[in-house]
Amino acid sequence: MSSATATMTIAPSVASGSRSNRPVSSSSVTVVTAATSGRWCWSDAVFEIFGYPPWSVAPSWSLIIKHVPEEDRAVAQTGYELATTRVGPFCWSHRIDVGEAMRSILVLGET
Repeated sequence: MSSATATMTIAPSVASGSRSNRPVSSSSVTVVTAATSGRWCWSDAVFEIFGYPPWSVAPSWSLIIKHVPEEDRAVAQTGYELATTRVGPFCWSHRIDVGEAMRSILVLGET
């Protein structure tokens, strides 16, 4: 596989508890990854989803997985490994911890 394209959709829900209930509008953004080079390309919206100003960090799977709560990491890692090692559609969901917000995301695409 030379590349994968994934669409990430942010669910507008925020986990309850002491976290901020700052609303996040639902949006879809495209992430392009090149498995052979390891290069990722994010739109400005993806940086915002993860709580970063656009182009302030280098996008990578290791950056994403740092935001995934421990209890969701196995699902996220398995989904990522399947998406990057086989050809065809993929889909999984997990949460990300972004400062004061716990966000739910859906990752889907085709390689």
